[in-house]
Amino acid sequence: RVNRAHEAPIAALAASPDGKLIASAAWDGEARVEDAATGAETRRLKGHKDNVNGVAFLPDGTIATAGYDATMRLWPADGS
Repeated sequence: RVNRAHEAPIAALAASPDGKLIASAAWDGEARVEDAATGAETRRLKGHKDNVNGVAFLPDGTIATAGYDATMRLWPADGS
């Protein structure tokens, strides 16, 4: 399966602790979360002011992103 969710190069990928989600960080300034089985987008993480170059899931499901805007952001696991 090929997914073209981002409009710029993808810089990093991460899988959730349970393997059900995949997060991608890209140079379009966003991180996105998809269902690993279907490829359906479940969340779009917007807030960085420049390219997003890192993404990771923490053990509790929180998502951490890092960008060229010199910030790291934490996104709650529940999507709030």
